[in-house]
Amino acid sequence: MTPKQIDRMTQHLQNLLCAVIADAQQPVARVELLSSEERAYLLEELNRTAAPYPSERCIHELFEAQVRQAPDAMAVTYADDRLSYGELNARANRLAHHLIALGVRPDQPVAICLQRSPAMVVGLLAILKAGGAYLPLDPAHPPARLRQVLKDAAPQLVLADAAGRAALGDVGVDVRVVDLATATPPWANLPGSDPDVRALGLTEKQGHYLAFIHTYSYMFGQPPAEADIQRHFRVSPPTVHQMIVTLERNGFIRRQPGVPRSIEILLPPENLPILEWLGIKTSKSL
Repeated sequence: MTPKQIDRMTQHLQNLLCAVIADAQQPVARVELLSSEERAYLLEELNRTAAPYPSERCIHELFEAQVRQAPDAMAVTYADDRLSYGELNARANRLAHHLIALGVRPDQPVAICLQRSPAMVVGLLAILKAGGAYLPLDPAHPPARLRQVLKDAAPQLVLADAAGRAALGDVGVDVRVVDLATATPPWANLPGSDPDVRALGLTEKQGHYLAFIHTYSYMFGQPPAEADIQRHFRVSPPTVHQMIVTLERNGFIRRQPGVPRSIEILLPPENLPILEWLGIKTSKSL
């Protein structure tokens, strides 16, 4: 141990002894081992992390700056796939040029429905580079939820892989699908250079453009869509499992003895549509 560490531990022991002498009955959790100076150092000095930030630049521009700085550094690893910053940027740029040709413009929503893979990262970057706002869709969600999200946000395009196409097959919403899993993508021979942010009009509002659109769940009713600008992020909606746990803790769920996968949800009939929207099948209304 260093002399500073020894001095600090000695001070902590002294503080403990002084606290015991002052009140031997007080709980240990209330004993202040840290001095006011050490507490201020740990909680304030070490947390002064404010730094100049190029707030006028978009997220993908910051990524492009990293590409120029270290193009050969590893950016994405997934299973046996490896993509450097340069490779990732080039793939995203080709797809971005294709999206621009399809009519994607700043603040326009573009849905993306893929399993987790490097293609998802390429797709997200491409949407941002084209000026669009990405709308994440989970291929594992039930068709009713996907249908509601697509109707609410009204994207003109959906980037999808095989799982995404299968999930969207039963949705019944008229939207153009860009297949990222195709063996010969039409954007394969497009330029790998960064799209011009000025030509796209992304400099007019100093980076205050939509980056993504998400839906969140109310306990009852339909999920409204909400858009966030480039630098803002929010908490993800609760999963069905989390909602079931919450309902059970508050006495709204009764499990049937001897039937492991069967439960009774004790809600008024007018509140049951939320369960259908979440993909939960009900046998009767209470």
